[in-house]
Amino acid sequence: MADAIRRFIGNRLWLTPYAGSSVYTQDTMTSQVQIIQPFKSRYTLLEMLGHGGMGEVYVAHDDELGRDVALKLIHEETSAIPEMRMCFNREARAISLLHHPNVVDIYDFGTTETGQIYLSTELVHGDSLHGISACELPLCTILDLMVQLLEALELAHNRGLIHRDLKAENVLLTFMHGKLWVKLADFGLASLPTMLDSTASLRDDTSFGTPGYMAPEQILHGTNYVGPCTDIYAAGILLYEALSGVMPFDRANALETMRAHLQAPLPKIAWRAHLRQTPESVRDALETVVGVALKKEPWLRFLTARDFSRAIQKIASQVAKEQLPDDEYIENDIAKAAASCLSLKKEDVLYFLEQSGIFTGASTNEAHEQHEKFLNGLNYVYR
Repeated sequence: MADAIRRFIGNRLWLTPYAGSSVYTQDTMTSQVQIIQPFKSRYTLLEMLGHGGMGEVYVAHDDELGRDVALKLIHEETSAIPEMRMCFNREARAISLLHHPNVVDIYDFGTTETGQIYLSTELVHGDSLHGISACELPLCTILDLMVQLLEALELAHNRGLIHRDLKAENVLLTFMHGKLWVKLADFGLASLPTMLDSTASLRDDTSFGTPGYMAPEQILHGTNYVGPCTDIYAAGILLYEALSGVMPFDRANALETMRAHLQAPLPKIAWRAHLRQTPESVRDALETVVGVALKKEPWLRFLTARDFSRAIQKIASQVAKEQLPDDEYIENDIAKAAASCLSLKKEDVLYFLEQSGIFTGASTNEAHEQHEKFLNGLNYVYR
C-alpha cells in the first residue's frame, strides 16, 4: 500500500522525503541518475533527494536496522579537511544528545570506505515551514507549530546546545497524531560549550548563520557570543514571517539585512490577508510577543524558550475562546494543508488520506468522529 500511495503522489513535495536545509536543492531529475554505492555494507542508497556545494542527501536503506533513512554524504575533498571533520562530528554529537519528538533523530555517523563523511538521520516525509509559506494556515495552527518548535529549543538549551542557524528551511513539517508536526533539523551549527575555541569555526564567525535570521549579537560578535536568546530571536523572526508572509529586516543583500537587524526599528506586522479578521486584542498581543522576542538587546528578550512558549500558549487560549469565523474547521490541518500544498482535487486528497490510515488506531466512535471532522474540513477547503 505504501508504494501505491507514493506512486499516487508522484513527485509532489508535500508527502515525499525532505532533504533538509537550503544547503541542498531538490531536483526531480536526480532520482534518475545512476547512483554509485559508497558503502560495502549496511547502507544501500536508493534515491537522491538533493545536492549542494558540500554534498548530497539520499534516501538509503539501513540493512542492519531494516529501515529507510536520510543519509548525508559530504564530498570527498571537503571530507578531507580536518576542520570539517571536527565540525561534522560536533553536529552528530550535538543531535545525538537530543531525544525529543520535535527533533529529527540521528541514527549513525562516520566515514565511508572511500573517506566520505556521512550522517544517517530520521527520514522525514513532508516539507519545511519555508516550503509551505504560501499556505493559509489557521492562526491556531501557526501558534501550535511555534509552541512545538520552542519546546524542542528548550530541551536543546537545557542540554547546553544552541542551534545557531534556526530558519524556516530547518523547521520541517510532517503529519503526526492527526495534525501538522514540527521536526527541527540541521543542528549543524549547534555548539557544545566545551568546543567553542579554535575548533568552533571554519571561517569568520559571522558566516555562521543566515542573515535574515541572525540576532544582533551574532552579527557583531560571532560564535563566542551566541546563547539561548540568539535562537529565541530567530524564532521571533519565524513567528513574524508566519503571520505576515515577509521577514522584518529583509533587504537587497546580506550586508544591508544584517545592518537592519542592528539598527532598523521593528516594523509592525503587515498581517496576511486570511488573518486580518483576527480580533484586535489578539493581534496586539502577538505584536507585543514578537516585539519582546526581537529586542536588539538579548537581555531584554524572553529569558528562555519556555517563557516564549508560555506567552504564545496564553494567546492560543484566547484564540480558541474567540472562535474565529475563518477557522471554522481549524482542527483539520490535514485537509487544509494537504489540499493547499499538493494542489490536488478534492477526490484525490480524500482518497490518499483515507488510504494512508489516518483514522486507524482509534475506537469505532473516535474514528467516525475524526472522519466526520476531516470531511467537514475538506468541504471547507473546497467550498
